[in-house]
Amino acid sequence: MGSVRLFFRSMFSELVSGLTGAASVPFTVAALWVSSHAQRVLYGSLAGVLLLVSAYRIWLKERSELEKERAKNQKPSLHGEILETLIGICTPASEPPLAASVLLLSVKAWNTIQMPSFCVYRYELAVTVNSPEGPRTFAGVRGGWSVSVNIGGHVSFFHMAQEELQPMRYLDSQKGAVAFYVEGLPPETTDFISVVLTLVDAIGGRHPIVQENGRFIPNGVLAQKIAA
Repeated sequence: MGSVRLFFRSMFSELVSGLTGAASVPFTVAALWVSSHAQRVLYGSLAGVLLLVSAYRIWLKERSELEKERAKNQKPSLHGEILETLIGICTPASEPPLAASVLLLSVKAWNTIQMPSFCVYRYELAVTVNSPEGPRTFAGVRGGWSVSVNIGGHVSFFHMAQEELQPMRYLDSQKGAVAFYVEGLPPETTDFISVVLTLVDAIGGRHPIVQENGRFIPNGVLAQKIAA
């Protein structure tokens, strides 16, 4: 019974809101005085329409609140594809000199859960390659490096830590480039066993994107340490 009373209370408030509109006042006053059957039917029909509109507004309000509540509890489900993996050199060399390279990943990603758009909170990289000792895995880091890329004679510059994908929207794929500094990986490496880019959302969800058994593209990528 409580829910029924709540429904009619909500409907009454919506109905009063509809009837107090400027355009409805003359019809409401006239309905109190008419004696014609046709006019009674007309005003009765208007009241029925207002009742339906009121019920629809209640439903729409409740649905909107439900969708908002669902969105708060939704967890994104990211999927993606690594389109290209470019490799280049880093300068200046570390002391003592160690092998290091910069990887620039061209990525496409999308979210399959209907929810508000959001940004990727963190990017992680793991690269596995063959070595004389067997497969080795290297971790990539993002930080104080400027990156230049030479594509078709056109050079682009960006800060490694600031380059990222656009906000993720439902079923709307976003393309972008994400760069990493990889210590221990020689820049002349040509093949890889796997490249795993993990997108981490704001609530800690991890969404790996994997490319297996591919080749790095040497394409004039250069990472330079930014002076502190």
